[in-house]
Amino acid sequence: MSKLYLYSVFHGNLNFSYIPHDLYPQILERCYWPLLQVIEERQFPLGLEFSGHTLEVLNALDHSFVDRLRQLWQDGVCEFIGSGYTQAIMPLIPAKANRKNLDLGNAVYQKLLGQRPKTALLNEQVYSAGLPRLYQEAGYETLIVNWDSAVPAHAEKELMYRPCMVPLGQYGGESDGKAGNMPVVWHSLLAYRNFQRYVEGEISQDAFLNRLSSHMPAEGERAYPLYCSDWEVFDFKPWRVYPEGFKQPRSDEMVKIADLLDLLTCREDIELVTPANLVKLFPPSDLVHPESVEHPLPYKKQEIHSVGRWAVGGRSGVQNNTQCYRLYQQLSQADWRLEQSQAEEGSKAAVAALWQELCFLWNSDFRTFTTEEKHQEFQRRMGSASVRADQLLESLASTNLEHDRFWLANSTLVPALAEPASFTIYTNGKGTPAPASYELELEGQAVACQVTHETALSQGLNKLTLETIPMLAPNQSAIGVVKAGSPVPSGPRQAWHVDRENHEIVTPSVTLALLPNWGGTIDSLAFPEISSQALIRRGQESSPQPVWATDNLFAGDLVLRDWQGRTVTDHQSTGMEYPEPGQSHEIFVPVRCCVQTALGTIWKTYRVYLHQPRVDLMIRFQWRDAVPRSFRLGTMPLNPGAWDKASLYYATTNGGEEVERFPLAGRCVGHGTPLPGDVTSRGCLGATEAWTVLGDAEKGIGFVTRPGELYSVPMVHYEETPDEPDSFLLSLTHSLGEWDETSHTLWRGHSTWFLSVLGGMDDIIATTQACASLSNGGLVVRSGPDLNSYS
Repeated sequence: MSKLYLYSVFHGNLNFSYIPHDLYPQILERCYWPLLQVIEERQFPLGLEFSGHTLEVLNALDHSFVDRLRQLWQDGVCEFIGSGYTQAIMPLIPAKANRKNLDLGNAVYQKLLGQRPKTALLNEQVYSAGLPRLYQEAGYETLIVNWDSAVPAHAEKELMYRPCMVPLGQYGGESDGKAGNMPVVWHSLLAYRNFQRYVEGEISQDAFLNRLSSHMPAEGERAYPLYCSDWEVFDFKPWRVYPEGFKQPRSDEMVKIADLLDLLTCREDIELVTPANLVKLFPPSDLVHPESVEHPLPYKKQEIHSVGRWAVGGRSGVQNNTQCYRLYQQLSQADWRLEQSQAEEGSKAAVAALWQELCFLWNSDFRTFTTEEKHQEFQRRMGSASVRADQLLESLASTNLEHDRFWLANSTLVPALAEPASFTIYTNGKGTPAPASYELELEGQAVACQVTHETALSQGLNKLTLETIPMLAPNQSAIGVVKAGSPVPSGPRQAWHVDRENHEIVTPSVTLALLPNWGGTIDSLAFPEISSQALIRRGQESSPQPVWATDNLFAGDLVLRDWQGRTVTDHQSTGMEYPEPGQSHEIFVPVRCCVQTALGTIWKTYRVYLHQPRVDLMIRFQWRDAVPRSFRLGTMPLNPGAWDKASLYYATTNGGEEVERFPLAGRCVGHGTPLPGDVTSRGCLGATEAWTVLGDAEKGIGFVTRPGELYSVPMVHYEETPDEPDSFLLSLTHSLGEWDETSHTLWRGHSTWFLSVLGGMDDIIATTQACASLSNGGLVVRSGPDLNSYS
């Protein structure tokens, strides 16, 4: 006899973006209590899921509901499913914050329910290869993962009807050598929609049962998800709910659900089971990879929307995520200072409370369709948290500095051997010429400094911003003082050169050619120590021009398409500002340009490094009320002639600690390609530690951003040209905005986006990781209270 095992997970989320706080009791009364009572009366083995935060709110509203849930789970009538403290999109958030979220959720579950769940529902079903290990470390034994977007698993359709396994510590399809896999139970988009359509009256019971029967095996046994989705959409519609005091139409959807479950349990060929019991009935053995090169972050609506809706879509998503990353860096620094000092318990508790607040603020429902009420709540709580974090960091400062001293620290696990640190001094010349150069005296060693900005103030004061490379070991801190430096060598010993006619900047480590007629975009970028050819080169014009070449013709550019149909770019003539020969540049050569557009001004600065294969690109813009549909910048197309096509890959981290490395040969990747319905992109990378690498077997280029200053997400484009076996297009673009129906972001005033481009050999991933760690809060500078003179 054939048999179909049906399992369900009802996902409860009071933070649902549409739901105002005053209607929480209505949800409890109309949705949560009725289903719980049905489970108790009829002993239906369903899965019920709440985040830790939602469970806390429910306990405050009606602790008897939580008590009943606790008892039903303890008695084995239902299974409680976990998710974390809040419904955060983990592949877009750093691993450390994800661990905090899972741990905080477990603490709430233990406190209110008396035990911790063993099965987890992925938040919004967004998966990445780095997540399973985090869940395993948090004590979870099974994940619920979406089938519809797990394209690689579809090679064998029968896998949908039984639990499978995903690897722990996966590196883009290959094991990292650490043993272990994690069972997965399948969620299904089509299944939950079929259930909702029946309950809401869109299809008949016969139509529903016929569709369900299509999954019945001809013989043997199968498992199938009856329902795995939102709980509060039954007898309560978040998008058209009535406030208290107004007559609400009755739908009796919970009664309809109970009657359907009764009908199904009466059939001999159907049995209801919990997800945990399903894994016992079908011990998983098939290893699958839900992610792919084309879709590294699959989720439940992969072919309808882009995962970028939580990154650079929604309501002010970029600004919200920038603030979250900034707070994340503050708290990471606070953790490091706690480790280095004998801090009081009060300080530890304050830092822990702020980590919990950050997890709350990274909630997905503050993005997408967030309401005015919740938007204001985010801004209010983020502002308070940032102020408290600043105060904590000041209280944890273990060194009292004299007025002319700096405290520099490397709070990372990698040596700070090449990353510049920035600090400001005020010179009071009083008629005496300022020194030609400066040095930082650090632990008895003189370290060269470079002046990057100088502003004349009143009464002879000058404000100077300097950069230096402090060269600190991991976890090392030191006190420094700025002094006048030694005379700078000139003449034949000059280490850099500018060819003003060809707009080429040459240092021992970098050759950068720019295009002043196209907004100072990049013509080519070469790292002679890495390759004899330019590794980055602008797209070559051709006639007729391939479709893919249109958006990859320029390198290091900016393209904004707004809601009024205008396209604003920096593709116009500009004057280049080059340094004069003989000027002192100890670390990098700065090159600047300015472009005026219909929406505002773009200022662009390149830093071309002297003694490392690296170029920094800073794009500052001032918009007059721009509302983009798409906003992309910093495109970097690789030069096909400089790379081994067969071994090309891209690599990054997507919410976990493991490097996710994806081979590109024979694939077609278009994260920035539009979807039907005017959705502007198919997806993006999480790049949650702020770095991405493009490379081949011998060399690579690393890209590092600063999300705490301005958040962006990278998008990979890769195509092979059939008529040219050795040719391909591979480019990396960063996005500050993509459109779907959730999106609305207003840009007004000044913002600055930062990108470091590094060349390297087979150690490029480690080199890029180190740069990202140091430049995003790992290298700390603290100045004395009144630093107003040089020695």
